[in-house]
Amino acid sequence: MTVQVALSDIDELAHGPTQYVPTSHYSGRKPNATLEFDGHAPQSVFCKAGAIYLTNHQTWHRGAPNLSERVRYIMQIQYAQHWADRRFRG
Repeated sequence: MTVQVALSDIDELAHGPTQYVPTSHYSGRKPNATLEFDGHAPQSVFCKAGAIYLTNHQTWHRGAPNLSERVRYIMQIQYAQHWADRRFRG
């Protein structure tokens, strides 16, 4: 499980939001080059400072490029069983 807390507003694509691919945690594999899975493309998470969102850490994700002049601050906390990390190592 991953908990992310937005420490700054991330309310435009130019701010570099975190992007997730819905249902990709069911893939059982690493992301492909296009970061698409089962017809789903990455979706951006737009939020205000203080927002909290929880995800399965196996869900494919990325940070979109931050094209703005401001820094994007996010606090991230992860928890996983000891075996989970080894599953996706290359």
